[in-house]
Amino acid sequence: MTPARFSDTDCQVEAGDFLLRATGRTLLFDGYLKVMGYQRGRLEKFLPPLTEGEELSSLMVIARQRFSEPPPRYTEASLIKTLEQLGIGRPSTYAPIVSTIQKRGYVQKNQNRFYATDLGMVVTEKLVNHFRRIMDPKFTSIMEEELDEVEEARLGWKRVLDDFYQPFSEELEKAKREMPDADSDHANGITCELCGQPMLYRWSNRKRFLGCSGYPDCKHRLPVNARGEVVKPKAPEKTDELCKECGSHLVIRTGRYGKFLSCSRFPECSYTRSLKATKKQEQAKTTGVPCPKKGCEGTLVKRKSRRGTFYGCSNFPRCTYTSNELPASSTSR
Repeated sequence: MTPARFSDTDCQVEAGDFLLRATGRTLLFDGYLKVMGYQRGRLEKFLPPLTEGEELSSLMVIARQRFSEPPPRYTEASLIKTLEQLGIGRPSTYAPIVSTIQKRGYVQKNQNRFYATDLGMVVTEKLVNHFRRIMDPKFTSIMEEELDEVEEARLGWKRVLDDFYQPFSEELEKAKREMPDADSDHANGITCELCGQPMLYRWSNRKRFLGCSGYPDCKHRLPVNARGEVVKPKAPEKTDELCKECGSHLVIRTGRYGKFLSCSRFPECSYTRSLKATKKQEQAKTTGVPCPKKGCEGTLVKRKSRRGTFYGCSNFPRCTYTSNELPASSTSR
């Protein structure tokens, strides 16, 4: 159908040291838009009648601050669209590509968007530095075009393999000699706080951390973020409760299973207690029955385990006395 025709007007206004611009648009001929049902008012933008050299007055000034934003992170759909634009892969390979980068821990999903992990960033950095040719997106698209020509008998497969393998074998041998091991990357300027030896980047469960180069004699380690910077642990929160073993204040720490109470003198004192069990709750569980174990001055406390309720000494772990029921001679107390 006949295209629509518009009349565009560009107006430039000098205001001191600034140049202001306004644009207008008027529909001259509907064309195919007539059939599509578009309303003229939504397509047009009118300017008031203006003449060259006319003096204008400012009615209102609206200041808006804008910031440049980085490109949005990939979703599955946008990643596949980019692969299509670069000519990488085929429709049958898009799903395996998306699943493989997640299974190997190179990326992780957060709110349906991909975020590179420490492992993914380190692997990419090493491959780009030592295998620039095959890491170039154009290499994959060119290789797939050549394989298509091999399939159609327009190109010999031996020639394709020779063109690929000869330079690749040279890069591989060079990488074996020069590529540093991921567990031996030095952290520049960071030394062990305990023994003074250099710290190295190491890996555990696909997460990177700093470990002393003197391992196993020195097992000091530090957590790091995605950029390899040391993450300083937060100071434990101090509480008003006192340790039952040494009398020091208890602090709130975070472990594998969440927050818990621990002695502030750790590791000299290893007393710990569940954060859920407050002081009032501990007193409510105390039965007032003396511990039957000879020489112990503790009292029996009602506790819970996976197997049910039992009674244990309040001086645990110094006293390990436990019983499923209160002693018969003391039930009246």
